[in-house]
Amino acid sequence: MPPALFTPFTPPTPSSTRAPTPTPTPAPVVAVVADRAHELFFEGVAAAVSADSARIATSFAGIADAAAYRAEGKYALIVYLDGATGEDLAPLLAAKARGVPMCVYAAAGQTVPEALLSLRYDDAGAAGAALESALAYPPHDTPVRLIGLFTSSESEAYQLFSAAAGEGRILKKGVYNAGSAKQNAADWLDSKLSQALPGTIDGVYAETAALAAAAGERILASNLANAEVFCAETDDALLTAMLARPDVYAAAAGKNDAYAGAYLRAQAGRLLAGLADAESATMLPRLFTGARLADDWGRLAEE
Repeated sequence: MPPALFTPFTPPTPSSTRAPTPTPTPAPVVAVVADRAHELFFEGVAAAVSADSARIATSFAGIADAAAYRAEGKYALIVYLDGATGEDLAPLLAAKARGVPMCVYAAAGQTVPEALLSLRYDDAGAAGAALESALAYPPHDTPVRLIGLFTSSESEAYQLFSAAAGEGRILKKGVYNAGSAKQNAADWLDSKLSQALPGTIDGVYAETAALAAAAGERILASNLANAEVFCAETDDALLTAMLARPDVYAAAAGKNDAYAGAYLRAQAGRLLAGLADAESATMLPRLFTGARLADDWGRLAEE
């Protein structure tokens, strides 16, 4: 779990002696501002190797409150931007203008002003990696019998799925588009899976982590044997489900929040030290597989 909220250091009351003990210099602080749900990100921050002796503080407030954060002595901010509607970066830019060292994680691929050091997730290739994983997954034979779950028929995942079906690599067992569907994904899947004969569906290809979660839950509820979920997005909940049931959640391509936390913690340390080599970067998707996730879990912050 993320560490407890940092309590600012309060210097001791000077004694009445003629030579009071000097007040010690407070240790520098790295304040991490993120939703509680992003536990992998917090774990990455905690696992980072940094030369400074900064304490880690956490806050679960919004951007404006993050920008108003204060600590005695030197401090830096790491802010997780999850792409929520209406994210206003003006408070962060104002804090940066005051001289506050600032690192931003654009987890949804948002454009961040150059004035803010950032790590931006670019999902290019995630949909393709997840689909290829489904097509190559043993013991799938060509054509692979897949159900597709999508946000719309305009998405990259849908286009790739349709192209593979046109090439004879996929046999469509059903396609769900959330944008035009009259049912939610779980109810739609129930109707599809209840009609399926044993051994007639190889898996489900899902565009989003939420759709993948629905697919896994319905597969488990229907006791459908040898059907797996492949997803073009990751979040903490999906990766946790993959750890628990790697036989169902076979693969997902997406952002590695543990690495993001470690990277930005290292950059925050450089900023606190006044070094000039701290820099923004782009993070590409990582393919997580159920077969290897348990072994890889402790090294995610390094990759």
